[in-house]
Parts: sequence; C-alpha cells; structure tokens
Amino acid sequence: MPLAPTSHRGFSYIVTVPPAELAVSLQDVKDALKIDGTADDDFITLLIESATTYAEQVTGRWFIKRTCETYRDHSPSKWGYSEGYYHSLPSWKIRRSPLDSVDSIEYISEGVYTELDSANYYHTTELA
Repeated sequence: MPLAPTSHRGFSYIVTVPPAELAVSLQDVKDALKIDGTADDDFITLLIESATTYAEQVTGRWFIKRTCETYRDHSPSKWGYSEGYYHSLPSWKIRRSPLDSVDSIEYISEGVYTELDSANYYHTTELA
C-alpha cells in the first residue's frame, strides 16, 4: 500500500507504518474463486490491496490497523462536545476511524517541538 498522504474531510494523514496484513487473506480469496497453485498470487494480492484502498477511500474508514501522522496548523477548537452538550474544551477531531490509540501529541512553541504530557489528553471512540 502507498505511503502517500491520504486526505479525508480536509485533514491529511501520512501512513508511517503500513498494514501488516491484508484485509482479506490471499487464501480466502483463492478458495472463494476456486484457484489452485501460486502462479497468480502476486496479482491477486495486488487486487486485494487495490480493492481495500478504494473501499477505505470511499467509506472514510480504515479496515486494517496502521500507524499514521497527522498535522494541524492551528490550535485546538475552543468548543467541544461532552455529556450531551457543547462547552468550552480545546479539542481536535481525528477524522479516521477506527482510532485505536494516540501515541503522542507534539506542538511547536517558540520554534521548539514539545511533546504534550499524556496526562493532559485522552481519546474517545464515542460519537458526539
């Protein structure tokens, strides 16, 4: 799969560690198509990867775990949503799902990259 940036709803995501497996196993596809032998394995794998990429772009969801980076050129929004109502809460929305974890958040302050202490942020998979 390509490591080129993907864009979804105005945000770019750069895949730094591509998926380690296919969305559907090569053997499952070969069994479904009743294909024996290994002569077409590379081609079938390419088709699985292409179909997965297309489906992920159309749905805006990732089907296979990967590691990515995303960048924002602005501070978090001033308004957030929690417990059924909007309130003042700085937040960024990651517009790719499913989100498994956030490894780190870094920001530039006076020209210096600084990592935000993980005690100062959290992620949730709840939909607002």
